[in-house]
Amino acid sequence: MPLLQHPPPKALDTAEAAFEEALRRAPRYADAAAELADVHALQVHLGYGDEDPFAGYADALRMAETAVTVDETSAQAWYARGRIRAFAWHPIAEVLAALER
Repeated sequence: MPLLQHPPPKALDTAEAAFEEALRRAPRYADAAAELADVHALQVHLGYGDEDPFAGYADALRMAETAVTVDETSAQAWYARGRIRAFAWHPIAEVLAALER
């Protein structure tokens, strides 16, 4: 999901449910975990929901870490990890390390 778009909350809720269902059916589907991480980060970034932003980014980063752990060769997983680390103000070296994978 492109980060420059501003999808409405319902669209993100629908995407979240779809990626959660994909992971329920195939728990090792790294790209679904990466996309779910992106959805969580977008929800925080766009100010949707009541969740504390720090907790929301922590959830997103956990999901991105899961994606990388499940499939270390997934470009989508590494990209999600780097992008979410950037949103969560991690040190630039950590962000670049993930994005350069």
